[in-house]
Amino acid sequence: GKYHLTAEPFLLEGAELIHRLGYRRLKLWFDPNKVRVAYGFNSDWSALGDQPRLVDMARHPYYDQAFALPFDTFVLEVYPVDPPVPERPEGKYLDLASDFWEDEEQVRELADYLLKKFKDRDVTFILQNWEGDWMLRDNARQEWLSGEYPDLEKRVAGFARWFEARQNGVNRARQDNPDSKCRVLHAVEANRLLDSWHEVPTIASHV
Repeated sequence: GKYHLTAEPFLLEGAELIHRLGYRRLKLWFDPNKVRVAYGFNSDWSALGDQPRLVDMARHPYYDQAFALPFDTFVLEVYPVDPPVPERPEGKYLDLASDFWEDEEQVRELADYLLKKFKDRDVTFILQNWEGDWMLRDNARQEWLSGEYPDLEKRVAGFARWFEARQNGVNRARQDNPDSKCRVLHAVEANRLLDSWHEVPTIASHV
């Protein structure tokens, strides 16, 4: 946002306005660095510390109050957690050599928290990545435009492991909470689908 309308914490101002407009689904950034900028107005994110876990984000009062609003569905844009944001090289989203165990474990913790907290509520949480094709291209976007795809096999394998790890985290939490009325789903967002018509690698066609 570039402006605000009230003195409320910005995330809550937006969530409440969207609810009053009659929408039943809410999509939110869910990354500690992103929220400090995107939801900065009238907000204090210092309680998160430098490297919060995903479950710490969900427990923050702003998210806690937003989740209490009567939406049917919350979509959370969850960024990679391994390596941590402060240690990630500029332009890099994933450590392509990682087994993504930390991502799996943090997604499991988050999903377990949501399934337990909202076990008596008919609500859906969707955990998804940011625009997958930009992430896949990473810091090689100019090469991609020129028809060159450096480290393509390594990128594809790394993203496949990352998505699988996140799905495994959700699956493990579901197994531990079989009676929860809450649903936690994992989704993959693709944003350059039509590029595959021109034989350009995409999340949908290659990963």
